[in-house]
Amino acid sequence: MSEGADGCGGGHAGSAVDRAFAPPDAPLQYARERTFEEIHLRLELAIDQEARTVSGTATHRLVPINDGLREVVLDQQGLHVRGVRDGSGRALEWDAHGDTLRVRLAKRYKSGEEFELRIRYSCMPRKGLYFTAPDAAYPEKPRTVWTQGEEMDNRSWFPAYDFPNQKFTTEIMVTVDERCKAVANGRLVSVKHDPKKATRTFHWLQDKPHPSYLVALVVGEWDTKEWVADGIPVQAYVPKGRGKDIELCFSRVPEMVKAGDGYRIRVQGLTHNERGYPALNWRSQQKLVNRLVGKIRDHADEIAHCNEYLMEDAEVVLIAYGITSRVALAAVQKARQEGIRAGLLRPVVVWPFPEKRIRELAPKTKAFVVVEMNLGQMVNEVERCAAGTKTVLIPHAGGNVHEPEEILQVIREVTR
Repeated sequence: MSEGADGCGGGHAGSAVDRAFAPPDAPLQYARERTFEEIHLRLELAIDQEARTVSGTATHRLVPINDGLREVVLDQQGLHVRGVRDGSGRALEWDAHGDTLRVRLAKRYKSGEEFELRIRYSCMPRKGLYFTAPDAAYPEKPRTVWTQGEEMDNRSWFPAYDFPNQKFTTEIMVTVDERCKAVANGRLVSVKHDPKKATRTFHWLQDKPHPSYLVALVVGEWDTKEWVADGIPVQAYVPKGRGKDIELCFSRVPEMVKAGDGYRIRVQGLTHNERGYPALNWRSQQKLVNRLVGKIRDHADEIAHCNEYLMEDAEVVLIAYGITSRVALAAVQKARQEGIRAGLLRPVVVWPFPEKRIRELAPKTKAFVVVEMNLGQMVNEVERCAAGTKTVLIPHAGGNVHEPEEILQVIREVTR
């Protein structure tokens, strides 16, 4: 019997066994053919959060697989390449066309002969690296930079061999505003402060080889905490001003199984006991569910966070969350133009519910207007907390968001 004939072996490419989870019309995927091995990638970057740009140099340390390598092809998307040089500083010919960067080497390299390419570039990424900042709808949104390279989006912020069949070590030296901290792969080697330029440069090194899509970078103003767990250093970062959330996240967390302890764990949607096994008796259910719920209830006032807009003198309070809150804010602004004192309360967290704030607002509010992208869920919680204050629901079954005029009409009606 040939290997795989009984369904337990390797099987043939494209067989039912190999493609059990693929749609029937999904094309076969093959690994990209490589002409070189990448040994190390060094990124020296400057981040401009105001302009939403990245600029710097990517240095690739490469080794040919076969003799005679004369051209290197890398991935890029939307990069403005300013020049390419080899390790000796010699300028090289290059061409950026479509999603490809082709570099003509100064000579033919032999198999195993290591060389470097230094690519100077800048970009305003559309994907792979993202900028967030406060806006009219979310004035408290943290100003951050973060990356998401999976599956092949990192080519949008640095030139790369952006396919998972190549693994290499990485080094990121990133210069940011002095108020910010930068976090990247591996360990932090150094931080240098330049008070004249009001910048800090963070040097991170990952000495474990990994594919391009795992190269990661996060920049922002953070509260941090460091501790050691079982001899392993742990670092936690949260947006500045939310340092207390670190304690909250790690409070009342039960002991977890440690690698090498010999436990077997079944992962499923049931309640489990401390050893990881399903526990269907009521005592285990009571103990474990109470722990989870208690963790939230013990910190309800800290978690129940809301954003407030034009609430100082509001007589009509709109309550909306998610994308609906943007439309609700537009309606509030239109109402203000008509002289109606409307405001918006936007729950950032819907459980635990911000009942304390709603109870405070109820005595001085003419009406609560609840705007929901459903037929009415949160409105029940608002009515419970409103203590008899008029509460009106503006439901929407879906398909599209509300129109501001639709909400404005209800605001007019409750103020007559």
